[in-house]
Amino acid sequence: MQHRFVRDARVAVVIATYRRPQVLAVALRSLVAQTLTDWQALVVGDATEDDTAAVVASFGDPRIDFVDLAVCMGEQSGPNNVGIARTSAPLVAFLNHDDLWFPDHLAIAVDTLQARRADLVFSPNLTVHPSTSSPGAVPEVSVTVDSLSRGGRFDPTQTTRATPASTWLATREMLESLDGWRPASECVVEPSQDLLFRAHRRGHRLVSTGVATVITIASGTRAGSYARSTTEHQWFADRLHEPDFRARLLACDAVGCPKDTIGETVRRRVGQSTRRTLVALGVSPRALHYRVRLGLRPGDRLRQLHVVRGLGADQLGDLGATAASIRRHEVLRVCSVDAATPMEFGRDGNGHRFTALGWSVPEDWGVWSDGPVAELAVSTSAHGRFALVLELHAHVDSAHPRQRVITTVHGESSTTMIETGNVSCLTLPFTSSGTTPVIIELCLPDAWQPASGDPRRLSIGLHRARLEAL
Repeated sequence: MQHRFVRDARVAVVIATYRRPQVLAVALRSLVAQTLTDWQALVVGDATEDDTAAVVASFGDPRIDFVDLAVCMGEQSGPNNVGIARTSAPLVAFLNHDDLWFPDHLAIAVDTLQARRADLVFSPNLTVHPSTSSPGAVPEVSVTVDSLSRGGRFDPTQTTRATPASTWLATREMLESLDGWRPASECVVEPSQDLLFRAHRRGHRLVSTGVATVITIASGTRAGSYARSTTEHQWFADRLHEPDFRARLLACDAVGCPKDTIGETVRRRVGQSTRRTLVALGVSPRALHYRVRLGLRPGDRLRQLHVVRGLGADQLGDLGATAASIRRHEVLRVCSVDAATPMEFGRDGNGHRFTALGWSVPEDWGVWSDGPVAELAVSTSAHGRFALVLELHAHVDSAHPRQRVITTVHGESSTTMIETGNVSCLTLPFTSSGTTPVIIELCLPDAWQPASGDPRRLSIGLHRARLEAL
């Protein structure tokens, strides 16, 4: 008779793992730090034959169990199905052994699932692509915001980008009705995406939390990522509790404002129409993309990932608006400042707490606006009149000799003309009623692309800012 780990818990967390005990330990740290504590966890080893069991035991947490499979299945479908079968909680979450959860992940997921009466909820995730890994220093990273949605629901007609299992919280009833995960050998796409598509086809309610609560550190595109020890997971895990860390990562996302050219709009609509037809016919657009454009057959994607990760033998959709709204939501949460605190917009500064919408990735000196509209957000606990003084320079040359900056605060607009590339000051008065954020909108009608290979539309470069009482 199959043993089932029975605990009186609300959420079962299933963690499939294979020969990465040091990284697993970091993932487990993010689990035990959850603000929602009513969970049980089962770590399922895929015939690990290493010190994974000792790592799990070192936590000394009775909520965490470990089982090691006798035969290696080579991918996570089998271990995840074992985890579902051997746990009992009514809700099931999955945590990949090399992913990290922000402390509020489970709490937000449970609240959303109940409020939306969903069968599965997923959170946007921050996919991090480190280029260096220096403990104690800020690694150079690029970030993409994935697991996005239009209208707050999973919709395969909108995009073929993946929604990783680490972002999910599902009802046990739904998972069991789908007979769990299909093996990778039967799937053209990743088994996780196959499960989502099957759930969508059966009419299950799959909705987004709208809050980025998961960090995925890319392994499928990084050579030898499974065959080496890394320190980057530790670096990110050490900062999960920092109140503005999520905003800092979101500021490294280069999506910015959606580029709404006529050609891109036509391509987007044609793509959406094609994907709607495929879904209506029961065909996964992601699977067709892998099969036709990449030439992959069932099981090929798994073998491809094994080679890249050192174990041996995307894509479509206009996602800018949704990614921008996620970043804006986080900035409004952390944009508090006082007159004694300077705002520095360079890569190592605190400016990511205030750049709400329409900004590029920070550089050493500061940050460029990107597109015709940008927003800044500030909040202060003090009441009264203040001025936000911006130190900036304009993106100008002989063909583009000026930049108009139309600022709107509290519904009142004013226009400033900047005709120099030197740093100058722009003073924006506003009234603070306490901790409610003040939104400062910048309309930048003269933004232009700097070079053929650079898709950004630049207008102003923001160096620093300060708050002054009036």
